[in-house]
Amino acid sequence: MKQKIVLIITLFSILLTGCSSSNKEENTFVAEGKAALEKHEYKEAMSLLSSALEADTSDEEARSMYVQAMRMMDVLEYEDQGNYDKAIKELEIIVDLKGGSSAIKSEASAKKKELDKLNEEQKKAEKERKENAKVSAANGKYKAEKEAYEANQKIEAEKAEKELADKEKEEQEKAEQNANNPTNNNPENTTPNTPATPPTATIVPNGQSGNIQ
Repeated sequence: MKQKIVLIITLFSILLTGCSSSNKEENTFVAEGKAALEKHEYKEAMSLLSSALEADTSDEEARSMYVQAMRMMDVLEYEDQGNYDKAIKELEIIVDLKGGSSAIKSEASAKKKELDKLNEEQKKAEKERKENAKVSAANGKYKAEKEAYEANQKIEAEKAEKELADKEKEEQEKAEQNANNPTNNNPENTTPNTPATPPTATIVPNGQSGNIQ
């Protein structure tokens, strides 16, 4: 009986030692993960905090810091892309997150103010570009219409000038033709003289005389 009691005590001591060692290891991961997070070493922080959560899945502090590290990485990516709307949304989640690093929350709040200003300037610049593009398009359309009108006017003027030149040329050719081939002004028609009819000789029998008519 005494041996059984000793064995139970020994096993209990081993169990307590194992739990203590596990807790110590988990606490180490959490502490190192937090330090990496606040130094902006987000990938390293996520790796350490993931190990802490494997040791103790109920550690909400480790979970919150893991989320902070993950979302801060997303913030940097969106900021590089110039997508300030999404970056600001991620920062809002970090600030409102329960638990986690208070230092990271303060940084996220300050970063949000900075990106809010940049986002406002970006949207203002985009609006101005769109308005300028509309004005340029309108000016381009007016210019194109004006050039088309002027080109049409030029064509019409050239056409009228050609028609006038053709008409003058035709009249000049007619005048030259008339000068080379004058027409008589109503000449009187004359009837030629008709020759007189010669007298007819009448043949009579011998011994008779005949008259020449």
